[in-house]
Amino acid sequence: MSVVIRALALPTLAFLIASCSPPPPGWRVEERLGPEQFGIDSDQPIARSIIGATARPVLGLLGEEIHTERTGIPLEDGVAQFSIQIEPDEIRRANLSIQTFAAGLATNDNTIAKGLQDKVFWRRIEKSWSIEQDRDGYRVIIQDERGRDAGGFVNARLFLTTPAPSELRSQGFSIPAQSELQFYFGSTPTAGAVPAPPLRYHAELACDGQTGTALLGEGKVDHEPGTGWQSARVPVPQGGEHCELSLRVTDQKGLPSTRGLWAWPEIRTRSPRQVPQPNVLLICLDTLRADHMSGYGYPRETTPAIDERLMEEGTTFLDVFSTFPQTDVSHLSLFTGLYPDAQPVRGRLRPGSPVSTMAESLQAAGYQTDAITENALVSGLFGFWRGFDAFTEQSVIREKLGPASFARAAKYLRDNVDQQFFLFLHTYQTHDPYDSSPEFDAMFRNDNHWKDGGPLPYVPDPQQKHVDRYDRTIREADSLVDQILDTLDETGLSKNTLVILLSDHGESFGEHSLPGHGFAFHDEQLRIPLILRGPGIPAGVEVAGSASLTDVAPTLLHLLQLPGLPQGQGRSLRDAMFGTAIAPDREVYFSWHQKGALGARNQNWKSIYSDEETRNYPLATDPFEWHTIKQPALPPDRQAIIEAHRRESARIRDDLTGQDHGTSMEDQAIPQRMEESLRALGYLN
Repeated sequence: MSVVIRALALPTLAFLIASCSPPPPGWRVEERLGPEQFGIDSDQPIARSIIGATARPVLGLLGEEIHTERTGIPLEDGVAQFSIQIEPDEIRRANLSIQTFAAGLATNDNTIAKGLQDKVFWRRIEKSWSIEQDRDGYRVIIQDERGRDAGGFVNARLFLTTPAPSELRSQGFSIPAQSELQFYFGSTPTAGAVPAPPLRYHAELACDGQTGTALLGEGKVDHEPGTGWQSARVPVPQGGEHCELSLRVTDQKGLPSTRGLWAWPEIRTRSPRQVPQPNVLLICLDTLRADHMSGYGYPRETTPAIDERLMEEGTTFLDVFSTFPQTDVSHLSLFTGLYPDAQPVRGRLRPGSPVSTMAESLQAAGYQTDAITENALVSGLFGFWRGFDAFTEQSVIREKLGPASFARAAKYLRDNVDQQFFLFLHTYQTHDPYDSSPEFDAMFRNDNHWKDGGPLPYVPDPQQKHVDRYDRTIREADSLVDQILDTLDETGLSKNTLVILLSDHGESFGEHSLPGHGFAFHDEQLRIPLILRGPGIPAGVEVAGSASLTDVAPTLLHLLQLPGLPQGQGRSLRDAMFGTAIAPDREVYFSWHQKGALGARNQNWKSIYSDEETRNYPLATDPFEWHTIKQPALPPDRQAIIEAHRRESARIRDDLTGQDHGTSMEDQAIPQRMEESLRALGYLN
């Protein structure tokens, strides 16, 4: 049997009964007033601005140009500095990107410094630098984060951002009666500049020949520019067939300002459905392997809340596998339904790429789409903000992993009780370095877990302490999920919110010699949880059979009765929830960091092919992949399956690449917070 029904506990029955009472129709996004409505060239990639760690699409063509470039600036007592010629009114538009080279590379040879420009990534500095006036003009001063003992040299580029328009006027558009207009506005912080004075934001709406009405009174004042987006929600009871919207930014004296930004205004209406489509909360616990969850059979009670409140009240897929044991590539599979070989650029979406995403589909269906992530490889800079109205990236070292993100998500839920939303919540809580909060420190110590070598697959003795720490982070992640489910209950959102919990990949602890993730194909790195709970989802159901991370998007869109992704390779699992067995020979695919690597598995066989090795595992007799040795070739039928997938993926990739008219991301500087996150998580040394 591929479907198992768990015993229904009383909380499950209560949940089902509560779900039978339809929620009131919520607000949905009827239309987003983008650049084309304001006469701005829409052929350009979407302009986004980050304010207070949150990126939003903005009106205007944001650009920047290099003002000054210097190479080989020596670090003396931890400080690098150079003179520039700059106008005072340009200082607030200045941003700095640098490359830092250690003392061992200190040199006065500028040829070497210039040559290294193309070898090392640029990082955008958000702090520890300033522009100061001296007798000859102005000087850029950079404080190295390593302190006064830091030596070496710095390459630097000073950019000036393009001024934003002080006034915008839309073309004609219609607004249904009893609508609302939602505004977001603010200004970007400028590192190294003096504090910016407050700005005032004005909006005026004129419909069907009537005199314009000031929507924000005398204007909304942003008293702390650069700290976060400001918002305003304005009812438009009368609506209109032909409306024009005027947006202005002034200083406190009423003079026009080019420092303020407007995100795309939204027209919101009540859902026309008597029973609206459910909200969606998608939770990704990064690096969580399924076999370390108590609900999946792990002997330690690592996930009691998830077991009781999601698995018992929803549907659990038992045999789901990542497409690649690394965060960026696997998340791109999650959002696009594409396997790694079909992605035009692995783990990246170029600005003009024709690839469609799950978030874009939900956005087009009227959902407010928001993401809360912890930066690093799930970054908007890599294209992951595609389809999101707001994309928040928190640095993993500036705030405690997990709790800060879940607290932000809880606030989001309380603030959006009456909205139709899709919220993607991502955390590195269970990622290396496996740091948990003090209240979890006493857990999983001296619990006989390692008696007789511990549960299968066996972990080498030196790695067992790391497993203990990893399991504590899972227990903390479980408590965070418990809290967010409490928030859904307290706000009444549970009855109309589809909760999806999953991971992007697993983690190994030397079960097959190599710890960590990314460089091997074993199940400890690839097998992940997938649990769904909410309206229309069968309770207490477990589904066996091979499934993939690429199946999540088509499943969700099928459940919401929305069109599937045009390029996706996954398939909907909806029917499997209701008793249709997943075929034993259904193949799912995966790759890893090895030249030519590609694997395929079904319920009976797991086949591995790369330029370095070939393996074929009979899962019935070797479920832990211990006994099969390298083979000169796969059996012909398994080799044919691998080759067919490679051809299909190449065809999709070539087709998408041929339609790609985007710009390269290779020369973009990564923000300082992102570089800090990558380093903290072990992706940079």
